[in-house]
Amino acid sequence: MQESHQSLAPLVTSPAPPSFEKDWVKSGSIARIHNRDDAEIWKGWKRWVFFLVPFLTFANTGIYMFYLGLRIACIIMAQNVAGVSYAGAWVFVAIEIAVAIPSLMHNCWTMMALKKRGRAKLRLTGNECPTVDVFITCCGEDDEVVLDTVRGACDQDYPRDQMRIIILDDAKSATLEAACNQLAMNHPNVIYMAREKIPGKPHHFKAGNLNYGLEQVNLLPGGAGQFMAALDADMVSLQLRKLY
Repeated sequence: MQESHQSLAPLVTSPAPPSFEKDWVKSGSIARIHNRDDAEIWKGWKRWVFFLVPFLTFANTGIYMFYLGLRIACIIMAQNVAGVSYAGAWVFVAIEIAVAIPSLMHNCWTMMALKKRGRAKLRLTGNECPTVDVFITCCGEDDEVVLDTVRGACDQDYPRDQMRIIILDDAKSATLEAACNQLAMNHPNVIYMAREKIPGKPHHFKAGNLNYGLEQVNLLPGGAGQFMAALDADMVSLQLRKLY
């Protein structure tokens, strides 16, 4: 935390953007770290490759359209010379065009990556943060897989009294419950939940599990959090640091 304070302190004085003017946001409580939220993921040579992708995609699309036009022209010329109609060739051209449409549509979306990414990388500052309920859904996965995700959530640089980590176990694993209870001794914001499944009644799988969690947090002290995050059993979250 001290390292974070020293390296990012100059950014703390930045006022909160107008889009973040909520009742729980105070002046200077949101710092702008970078103009792009993917700055740490796409950097160095990856950034240059990212810049080239739209142009390479444009070239790929152009070359394919040139090839298709040349092929159609060759078929027409061959028909004119032979004086016959090559129906089979046209069938293959039609099939090729039908198969190429999804790829061309994907290329069009890729070329739109030329647009600037308008999403900045932001961080909260101080301890006055919104309350968050982190739901981790699981159903029969290995205990260690689930626990790695739980530990990753516990490792976030966020006030414990403002964040609850709720394990929603649809398999009612006794060993996982015991492990979560053991973890809760050091992390009191870890909560284990398992709903009752009535035979013959639709459970709605993961959606039903999440709905159960959303209902149950209203019964916890303080009620439901202002925000919620849903993680799968194997979604180990990276450590995010707030600024102090």
